Amino acid sequence: MREEADSNFEQQKADAEAKTSEAAARRAESENLYREVESLRERIAELREKQSDLENQLLEAEGQATASKEVEADQLETIADLKRKLRYAGVNPREPLVSANVPEQIEKVDGFIEATHGQRDQEFLQVTIGSDDRIYKDMKLIVYRKDDYVCQARVMKVWADKAVCVVIEDTKERNIKVGDNVTTKL
Repeated sequence: MREEADSNFEQQKADAEAKTSEAAARRAESENLYREVESLRERIAELREKQSDLENQLLEAEGQATASKEVEADQLETIADLKRKLRYAGVNPREPLVSANVPEQIEKVDGFIEATHGQRDQEFLQVTIGSDDRIYKDMKLIVYRKDDYVCQARVMKVWADKAVCVVIEDTKERNIKVGDNVTTKL
């Protein structure tokens, strides 16, 4: 009976150790599962935050797209209005426009200096060529004496047969005299 009791005790002891070992394994597994659940909760929170950011970006992009469509509609309306005005004015938008302010090709025109007038910081010239010779405001003329370059002058005011010019100071190489020659190009 003693043997049977010892055997029974050993059996119970072995069962208890097995159950303790099994309980420890289940506790470790439970702790691992708990850590995994916490990790997944953190990941879910991160993904929800990212989703919220993406939704905000989407709403912002949709707002910008709507604003762009409104701007496009306004611009198309403006274009249509301008086309109507062009048709009303008899202008074909497909034909190139030539501005009246664009000078024709410069022809060589010669004249001479009739008078000079110097002020402190500027020197003015009156020349014998004008609008009849296709001289126009802001045109540059070259002043020379015999074969020597004197300076350049910019036309300020034009009449039919004469013009008033201002000397471009940084081009001046000699003193200007009445009777010096002027030309549109050398």
